[in-house]
Amino acid sequence: MTSGAGMHFRGRVALVTGGTGDIGRSVVRRLAAAGLQVAFTFHQNQEAADQLAAELGESVRGWPVSENKL
Repeated sequence: MTSGAGMHFRGRVALVTGGTGDIGRSVVRRLAAAGLQVAFTFHQNQEAADQLAAELGESVRGWPVSENKL
């Protein structure tokens, strides 16, 4: 995701599921660095979600989700 590739993401929003996992966290960081606002979900790790959002600033926010129990 380099600016030289012609990708202009400023003002766009991305949703990342599993944002506190290893891959999800990396994706959140790259998207935020590219200028997107990022919403990410997480299941249990509130502390990791808070740390990631604090690290990346106001354009990144985590949302807890839970399994649908039937």
